[in-house]
Amino acid sequence: MECTLTGVDLNIVPIDSIMRQPQLFNAIRFDSNIYTTEIYTGGTPKILDCTDAWAALDDYVRNMAVPEVENILKEALKVTAPADVEPRIDEALNALTGGSVSAMDYMADVREGCGGPSRGRYEMGQGGDGRAGDPATQ
Repeated sequence: MECTLTGVDLNIVPIDSIMRQPQLFNAIRFDSNIYTTEIYTGGTPKILDCTDAWAALDDYVRNMAVPEVENILKEALKVTAPADVEPRIDEALNALTGGSVSAMDYMADVREGCGGPSRGRYEMGQGGDGRAGDPATQ
């Protein structure tokens, strides 16, 4: 959130655009090669500029966190393989949202909201007050 708040403080990122972004992780994106933040994705913390930090965290969520969520949900959904989770979630989300939310985005948002191992100074999904996708802000 450090990078996001810098964008807000500098009046580059309007708060309204953050609150209306349908995908949580995109809502916190602030591209800057000047401002930096510290991220934790396992191992030693890294200090990266905001653009590189977002890219590193996006890669982490897509390649590490989402598969972890799929593995956890495998038993709850009574499917045999983690790869079978996404179609089941897509099916349910299509019924609930008319196809406006993808299973991949949902699982990424769920993982971010858990404050898992990717939390750091550029924190993902902290809080629920007014974040994109929060029914209270719709």
